[in-house]
Amino acid sequence: MAAVRSSPNAKRPEFDTATKIPSDRLMNLALPPREAALQTLADVLDSTVPTLFTMICSLAGVDDAATLCFSLYSRPDVVSKFAFITIHVLFYFVFTEAHSNSCKRGEGGEEYVPYIDTCQLNIEAGIATLPFFVPATTENMQSLLLGALYGITASKPRLAQYLATKAAQVCHPWAYHPPSVVAPTQTSAIHQLLYWSIYTVEKCLCLKLGPASGMHEYNITLEPHFQFDGFGAPAPLALSASWIHLAMLEGRIYTKLFSPEACRCPSPEMSRRAESLASLCQDLRLGWMAGRGDSYSDIRNAETSHQVHNFVKGDEMHLFIALTLVSQFSASSADFGGQFSHTSLEEARRALSIHVECSPLMHLGRYSATAYVNWNLLLLPFAPFFVLACHACASKSSYDLQDLYAFIESLQTADISSDDLTFFIELCWSFYNAALASIAESESS
Repeated sequence: MAAVRSSPNAKRPEFDTATKIPSDRLMNLALPPREAALQTLADVLDSTVPTLFTMICSLAGVDDAATLCFSLYSRPDVVSKFAFITIHVLFYFVFTEAHSNSCKRGEGGEEYVPYIDTCQLNIEAGIATLPFFVPATTENMQSLLLGALYGITASKPRLAQYLATKAAQVCHPWAYHPPSVVAPTQTSAIHQLLYWSIYTVEKCLCLKLGPASGMHEYNITLEPHFQFDGFGAPAPLALSASWIHLAMLEGRIYTKLFSPEACRCPSPEMSRRAESLASLCQDLRLGWMAGRGDSYSDIRNAETSHQVHNFVKGDEMHLFIALTLVSQFSASSADFGGQFSHTSLEEARRALSIHVECSPLMHLGRYSATAYVNWNLLLLPFAPFFVLACHACASKSSYDLQDLYAFIESLQTADISSDDLTFFIELCWSFYNAALASIAESESS
């Protein structure tokens, strides 16, 4: 955790591309070409299979993306600064998915790059004009949530955390109904969806970057689920509940195992905390299987956008990363060199196998590769690799070396270049070479 957080960009301002302009002049900025933007949007909306764009719209509660995006060109005078951000984030995902699909067909997709650059500039210019005080309206929370999703996808986690934290502070009244209120106002379905979507994003960002989340379960009176129809049909509520419970676990992992207070705890106390979290992990694993049910099975078996496949597998990846983070602190097994438990090793290996399944996504253009790496490898500390590398050092076993090498090689050949990924690869090489040297020394003696 400490090594990952010490990356060159861990505390770097990520707003250097924002155009500084007065808020009333946002509409003077260059927009994506009208014909190209609306035609690409129409192509995505006409798709007969689930796409990443439709999933993003579902998570943010955007019901009529076509009308909203069209308003940017037909009635720009009535587009608020929050709607301006929302529309450009939607176009950003439309163009990046179109670029990825074009790369999959072997066409390159370079015609979309200027449009994507325009969207990025306008998103950040819009964010730079946001007021300090933000009313808790549906439009405003959609804008902050989508801005956070953009920030993660575009390698700007600090920007994403700022927006997610702001959204969490503002939308708190939607989830809290004081016990003294005899008949509290019922939270609307759209507010419940937005609240929990913000919650899941904010929790995982806090685990990556710290400090602890400000969204405390003891202040929440909402039922932990929301309606999600991003797969083309309404999914069981248990599906969204499984996402929320994973986010709850991620929040507790930070406070119990990685917060400054936790780092001062003696080893026996850390083991006790890990054992307590391990029981939650077991409950989560059982609920995870029940929550997915036919929804994920249908998606795996159906023809879908490869970006949707990325979402489904990445979701599973996050589960095993979280389980590995917990189990590495649990009681170790003497059968494995006294370093990590059998459970921890198996969960780490499962995470690496999921990465192998997803690795083709890193060769479908730089935007697809960047999204995959940022969401699945850099958003949470990728403990599985380091657990297996440390186990190889301690046990002098070469059992996992080939998989560790293949993992690093897949990152080096990906269609992406960033300072954070370069640092992560160098860190992985350091652990791999240490394991290799330890095994070689053991064999020679």
